[in-house]
Amino acid sequence: MQADNFGDWAKSSHWMRTSQEFAANPIGVAFDPAKVFDAYRAGRPVADIHTAIMASKFLPAKIPDLSLPFPP
Repeated sequence: MQADNFGDWAKSSHWMRTSQEFAANPIGVAFDPAKVFDAYRAGRPVADIHTAIMASKFLPAKIPDLSLPFPP
């Protein structure tokens, strides 16, 4: 699952084309949706949840192997 964090395609597209962060990790960070949902239901702000996800604070018990080919 991936989400648009900008709410504006032009901003999202620009970030994907120019961001070193995106270039280094275009797939994003694995997270456990149940843990995220629990945090949201507990009242944690969405922006804080996003920051925590990006800091690997909601990792799943097992990181999925996406077996994606990466460019050399």
